[in-house]
Amino acid sequence: MHQALDNARKLHPELDYADDPIAAVQDADLLLHLTEWPQFSHIAPPPTPQPRTSSTAAAGRAS
Repeated sequence: MHQALDNARKLHPELDYADDPIAAVQDADLLLHLTEWPQFSHIAPPPTPQPRTSSTAAAGRAS
């Protein structure tokens, strides 16, 4: 996974990256879950502490 993150950082340094999937969704306004990687495919993000009016989540993985 770290090799993939390193490659992505080189291609898109303007983006923010997180090694931990839960940390990645903290304070996010949009979540796109688009991976089949086993580290991420069986987790669900924790509910936000307060409902956010601008948050959106979309799952694009194959079932």
